[in-house]
Amino acid sequence: MTRLPLILGALAAALAAGWLIYHLTTRNAALRADLRGAEATIENYREAARVANDQLRAEQARNAALEARIDEFAELEGADDALSDYGRAVLDSVR
Repeated sequence: MTRLPLILGALAAALAAGWLIYHLTTRNAALRADLRGAEATIENYREAARVANDQLRAEQARNAALEARIDEFAELEGADDALSDYGRAVLDSVR
C-alpha cells in the first residue's frame, strides 16, 4: 500500500508531462503557421515596393526627358517670342 501514492504520483507526472508536450507541440505548429503567413505578407510587401520603385524610376526618367525637351525648346530661336494661347496651353500641360 505504500507504493500506491508513489505510482499515482508518477502516473500524474507522466500525464502532466504528456499534456505539456502535446500543448507545446500544438502551439509550436500554430506559431509556425503564423510565421509562414507573416513571411508571405512581408514578401508581398517587398514585391509591391519593388514594383512601386520601378514605376517611380520610370516616371522620374520621363520627367527628366520632358525637362530636357523644355530646355531644348527654350533655347530655340524665337523662344522668347509671345506664344499663342494654344502654344501656352501645350507648354503649361507639359510642365
